[in-house]
Amino acid sequence: MKLTFQFIVLLFPLILVYSQEEANELLDGKTKVYLETNVNFATSAEDTRSDSQAGFGTLGLKFQRNDLMYGGVRFTVFSRNDSIQATTNTDTKIFGSNLLIPSNSSNSLSNFSIYLGTKSFYRLNNIDPERSLFDWSRFGFYAEYSLNNTTWEINDISLATNISSLSISGMYRLLTLEFDEEENGDAVLNLNFGYTNRRLSGDYALDSNSELRNTFLNTEKLNFTGYNIGVRLEVSNFFGQFDFTRFKDEGISGFSGGQAVITIGFNANLNLSAKENVATR
Repeated sequence: MKLTFQFIVLLFPLILVYSQEEANELLDGKTKVYLETNVNFATSAEDTRSDSQAGFGTLGLKFQRNDLMYGGVRFTVFSRNDSIQATTNTDTKIFGSNLLIPSNSSNSLSNFSIYLGTKSFYRLNNIDPERSLFDWSRFGFYAEYSLNNTTWEINDISLATNISSLSISGMYRLLTLEFDEEENGDAVLNLNFGYTNRRLSGDYALDSNSELRNTFLNTEKLNFTGYNIGVRLEVSNFFGQFDFTRFKDEGISGFSGGQAVITIGFNANLNLSAKENVATR
């Protein structure tokens, strides 16, 4: 966690690139609040078994300000997996795949994520619609913290396991296309590069279970850090994403080294929405 804290501290100067006056202008605007629903499917390119894949739905609350800054919280309301269970005594790859894609965990509202991002570090009225490919207004920021709870089972051993994930990424908007029909939204192509972390807790992390941890992942280690690069294409409410994540080689099958994850999904803002009443602030 020390490394995580240092990384965040180093990132703050990038976020605070504006003067106080510019920051006030960025925040001086309408805030829209939505109910948000998502249906996602994710799979590792290396482990394509159905029980190692994530199929899940979320419901949450989202805010958006000045069409640039956004964030929210999502709660899992459906997941295809109730637990993560090895089919043989030596099949530990399923646990490495779950550590790589924690969202293929059990059905529970205690599985949630919090996220915050900005589409650009520039103010909206300073973004040139004819901006070049190397324009700094194309760069943004995204951070997400999630917690997923499940049960790992092998050799008649069952441990409640919590996986917390932290991702901090710089975003580069390569392409934006607006459809002629306004109600159809637009198409956006983003590139991202950033830091990612996984931490195991719950019963799995108890000192009394330290020897058992080798049975699941071939290591007693609880904290893993790495980096991620990705490409995301959004077309209206649909999206497809490719991520390549590299964690230090800990000898964990399905997780260590370079791993590719493919995600497709649908996200929508429900009709219920609200706008900030600036006059009553």
